[in-house]
Amino acid sequence: MKNNIPLEEIENNYLNYMDIIDKIRVIDSINNSDVSYEELLFQINIKDIIKK
Repeated sequence: MKNNIPLEEIENNYLNYMDIIDKIRVIDSINNSDVSYEELLFQINIKDIIKK
């Protein structure tokens, strides 16, 4: 099945598509790294605590 996205659709939603692509890249990087999601979450939480 081939789906064609009209150029107008791409132009109107360019930023949304780029945001989705960026999120996919981050998820892929996390999945391919030795760092677990839980470890990243822990580091983010620590960073938030330190800011307070």
